[in-house]
Amino acid sequence: MLRRKMLAVMLVIAMVLTMAACGQQQKASEGKADETIEGSDDTTDTKVSETASSGVTEIRFSWWGSEERNERYNAICDLFEEANPDVKVLREPATWEDFWVRLSTQSAGGNAPTLFGMNPLYVTDYALRGVLADLEPFIENGTIDTTNIDEAVVEAGRVGENIIMVSQGVTFQAYLANTTLLDKYGVDYPASNEDWTWEDFARESKAYADRAKESGERTWFSGPLDDQLIHYRSFAREMGKDVFDANGNVDIDTARLAQWWEFWQDLRAYGAVPQPSEWLEDAQKPLEQRALATGEVALQVFPVNQLELWQNASDGIFDIIRFPMDVNQTNRSEIVTGSYFTVSAAAALEEQEAAARLINFFVNNGDAIDIFLLEQGVPANSKMGERIMDVLSESQQKGVAFVNDMMQIAGPDVPQPLGATEIEQLYTSIAEQVVHKMITAQEGAEQFAAEAQAVLERED
Repeated sequence: MLRRKMLAVMLVIAMVLTMAACGQQQKASEGKADETIEGSDDTTDTKVSETASSGVTEIRFSWWGSEERNERYNAICDLFEEANPDVKVLREPATWEDFWVRLSTQSAGGNAPTLFGMNPLYVTDYALRGVLADLEPFIENGTIDTTNIDEAVVEAGRVGENIIMVSQGVTFQAYLANTTLLDKYGVDYPASNEDWTWEDFARESKAYADRAKESGERTWFSGPLDDQLIHYRSFAREMGKDVFDANGNVDIDTARLAQWWEFWQDLRAYGAVPQPSEWLEDAQKPLEQRALATGEVALQVFPVNQLELWQNASDGIFDIIRFPMDVNQTNRSEIVTGSYFTVSAAAALEEQEAAARLINFFVNNGDAIDIFLLEQGVPANSKMGERIMDVLSESQQKGVAFVNDMMQIAGPDVPQPLGATEIEQLYTSIAEQVVHKMITAQEGAEQFAAEAQAVLERED
């Protein structure tokens, strides 16, 4: 995710969903398909009428991703339509940024797609504002079969009393590491199934920086993690806390947050991670030109299902390393996550049922999984995961093994309250002030805790 684009996306989502919560949930009655489906024209109403009279249910399916993902999803939808001639799937792909801006606008107008992708970062704002349908009835009646999906993965889709997400794929955030570089500079790093500490990380970061300077090469140990809330949340969970408690209230340990920012300030000053201007510039580049691909950093945090992308973009050999642990803590930072399917609460029941059938096809159909592979993580259905192992590359198999190991020790996510999207944007804004030394780490931590609480109180 590009930092500045992410800020814009999160701000638009927060603003538009707040408008929706203030009574602008009227469903758009004119131009519904024309506004969202590429290539639509003035004959849409006639086509919909003809489709309805023929006994075919039309559903709109929206997702984000690359052209390669579009090809995979379109192929799966084609297979589904062949097996289900009573359903027509209208496809609405988009880039990551465009997807969220469009979805927030559509949702505010009561015009959300029937079926759409969802990221756990944003689900609470949509769920608690009534945008998302309860999928539990479709699980209970067998339309969506979760028999071979781990209970923790199923429950990760629950917000409040209802299951409103079904997993497309399971993944974890972890360090993707160029082990060729780490070995070249003599770094002592753990195996993918072993833990290490933040003390280890800091020591090896500085040793790497020293050896890089001696060799005269431009390379850093790691990219910084202090500007995104998702990474601080992992650090906070090691203390048995998060940004929010189980009841959705702000629960920020300001001393811990200040420690987090000071940790990265120290590494930045030492030369072990890039300076802000250099890292911002890197975020604007295509993947194959970014520092992790070119060897200008040795490791960086990404979803582990992206290992194949970085391996193919680099000359080095890549592996996965766990997020470091606090030496004095036993709490795990890992949570079950990934990408999910959600269904619009505004859709008619027959459309929701058709969408549930398409979800089931994505998750449980072998031919669909042969196309999907690891596109959004390891298949949620464990049997389907076993099915594709023989066709996966070595780096893809590393990702599957890592996810399987993490599933044994990861914990559940903490539910996020209304306003979580705005708080995400707030964190990055204050973090930038700390990074540029406009305020101290402690001042920033106290400001974030106070302003995050104010956001929640405003939502109440």
